[in-house]
Amino acid sequence: MMSMSNPLTQTEAAPVPDRHAPAAPGSRYTPAAFARFVAARMVATAALPAKGAIRILDPAVGDGVLLDALVRSLPEQVWPRLQVFGFDANAEAIRIVASRLHRTYPAIGVHLEQQDFLSHVIEAGDAADLFSGLDPDSAFQFIIANPPHVRTRIMGDEEMAQLAEHFGVTGSIDLYYPFLLGIAEVLAEDGVAGVITANSDLTGTAGESVREALLTRFRIQHVWDLGGISAFDAAGAPAVLVAGGRHRQAATAQAAATGAAPAIACTTIHQTDAGGVTLAEDVFSAFDASDDTVVAIADGRCFHVRHGVVDNGGDVRAAWRLATGTGGQARED
Repeated sequence: MMSMSNPLTQTEAAPVPDRHAPAAPGSRYTPAAFARFVAARMVATAALPAKGAIRILDPAVGDGVLLDALVRSLPEQVWPRLQVFGFDANAEAIRIVASRLHRTYPAIGVHLEQQDFLSHVIEAGDAADLFSGLDPDSAFQFIIANPPHVRTRIMGDEEMAQLAEHFGVTGSIDLYYPFLLGIAEVLAEDGVAGVITANSDLTGTAGESVREALLTRFRIQHVWDLGGISAFDAAGAPAVLVAGGRHRQAATAQAAATGAAPAIACTTIHQTDAGGVTLAEDVFSAFDASDDTVVAIADGRCFHVRHGVVDNGGDVRAAWRLATGTGGQARED
């Protein structure tokens, strides 16, 4: 079957406020419809353990909409087995999210901490020591995250030295990168991570380290790219990645680029002036349309949907492109 390779739409993400700065709940956090989309894609991928606790983590809780969406997407009969963990430096956010979760889901265990996730990982020393007092051998079956995009130049020398020592990062980087490394440390090998990123992390020059981390530390199954669509009031176009667990050990760049791992399914959506041939309620449900379909949504906008696989030319640091077949939809691995 012939295929074609198209660039994922490259967009620049607008600055996101400092992760340490106070923020009113909901002021810069993930919209509820977007959170439900991420959670649903994660649950569709997951194989729930037959017994025992099901551990969930959001390393940057914000207003708790991601945790709420994930819990709500899981079967109600497993709610008593859920142990939900979250971090945020904002004390008011922690208070509100804790109250919200306890009130809405009284059967689940809630463990929220007013601390930066990276600081906690660094202080713990290694993943086995995280969350002392609980089973140290337990990783997380689910990690749902919208990590901050903030340049490390805003950080002090001591904080940068800690990041360099623990994660091996140097220079002025985006904090999103060490967040990915921290998530990889605590994700179960058979767990599921749903991570929101900027489209530019997948397509731009500045995203080389992020792409290498994604391909060498996670078994990515699918990426959904929103192209030129902004799903946030103050952010650029996002993309969603779902990983079916982490690599037992960080894969080498060569191994990740050889094609030994299954192809990564990729779906893109772009606004178009062409008339829609099918209808969808919103942008997120439009992703379910067949390949090469124009979908009209309720507000009158139309979007072109393409399905394929990620093509990076065998280079883990190279920009991601969408490789599409003439009529086939990407395989879910």
